[in-house]
Amino acid sequence: MEGLKARIDKMIYDYNLVVVDGDKVGTYTAGGRLAGTEDAEFLKDNKAAFIARIPEYMAEKAAEEKATREATITFIACGWEAHTISIDTRKDVEAELKRAAEYYCKLDAITYESLCKDYAEAVAAKAEKEAKAAAEAERIKGIKNTAVSTGEKQELRSYIANCNDSREECSTDFVIEYAMPDGTVLVDRQHTW
Repeated sequence: MEGLKARIDKMIYDYNLVVVDGDKVGTYTAGGRLAGTEDAEFLKDNKAAFIARIPEYMAEKAAEEKATREATITFIACGWEAHTISIDTRKDVEAELKRAAEYYCKLDAITYESLCKDYAEAVAAKAEKEAKAAAEAERIKGIKNTAVSTGEKQELRSYIANCNDSREECSTDFVIEYAMPDGTVLVDRQHTW
């Protein structure tokens, strides 16, 4: 069974297969020619397994990509030029920094020590950003709880945004987001003629 799953996964990847209308298998790529191949016969013989596996495969890949994004620290290293460097924190960070330093030292006189400093600053900035996001989420949760407990709408935030109605003769709107007693969020837009 594991061999079947591995082959299905490889074909999903190779041919960019998708489920269409819930009961068909299609491909997004014009270059992924299945017709007349051994893979086409395999797909026909195992169509139900493909239809079951494709959504699981897509969910696994999306989760994997999300985990990679969350574990990656990206920063700018400057020598004669600026270079964007991304380090996956699930790997050996020190080895990754040494590898980057060896590469950029030859091109641009960037040292391991400067990369370590830039990386540490990027880690601190990411931690600060995550702390601010968590604090904002907690603030919003508190306001929503207040709206539910008091039975009155509560202001979440207000800001200026581009007008969202081309029929109105204004360029910006004043937007207020309210937490409602039923747990929903009401967005009130006021045009600024």
